[in-house]
Order: sequence, then C-alpha cells, then structure tokens
Amino acid sequence: MLVASGDRFHPRENGPRAPEEFDYTRGGATLLDAKMERFVEEQCPLGVIDIDADDIGGFRLSLERRFVLEVFPYQSSDAVEHWRLIEGTGGDLQEMVLKGKTFEKVVRTGRDGV
Repeated sequence: MLVASGDRFHPRENGPRAPEEFDYTRGGATLLDAKMERFVEEQCPLGVIDIDADDIGGFRLSLERRFVLEVFPYQSSDAVEHWRLIEGTGGDLQEMVLKGKTFEKVVRTGRDGV
C-alpha cells in the first residue's frame, strides 16, 4: 500500500505526533502529499490497463507496472462528494464526480480549469 486516506492527517515528516500548529488543509503539508509527490516523480506517467466498478460507487483502476488504484466511498451520506476523477491539465479539464449516489460530469475550459 502506497497511501491511505489517513495519511492526509499526518505531517510530511511523519513523526510520532503532529505539532499543534499542523494544518492538514494546507496544500503540500501532509504525509499523503509527500508520498504522492515522490510516486509521481518516480513512476509517472502510467497508462491505464483496465477499470472495474462495483455497485456501491467504488472502482479499481489497473495501471502499467502492476500498480492499482482502489477507490471506495467512506461515508453513506448523499450530501458528500465521495471521489472525483480529473482528466487534463491546465485550462481544459473533464471531471467525473460521485456525490451520494449520483455521477456528474463536469467540463471546465480555459481559466475555469486553473
């Protein structure tokens, strides 16, 4: 396992305790950020080999070099966004969002996607 959702609540340095002033909402501050930055730098780009979806809003994305991304909702509430896939960089983005039991496709163009 490379990362887990709980890694976003620990500082990059992954010490035994987070300092009181630690702000996990600040971009780049978490252990998850550090691990994913290293993964992207060392392993990407990776092509998609296969995708499997389940009946509860989860999916398994099989990638090159035997990497797998497994995603699943962690709450049953219809009011929260469970996950968002983003395709594209810079100005033009397409997003697939699962919120509650509803899928939504979002297209952002130009400065909206930045």
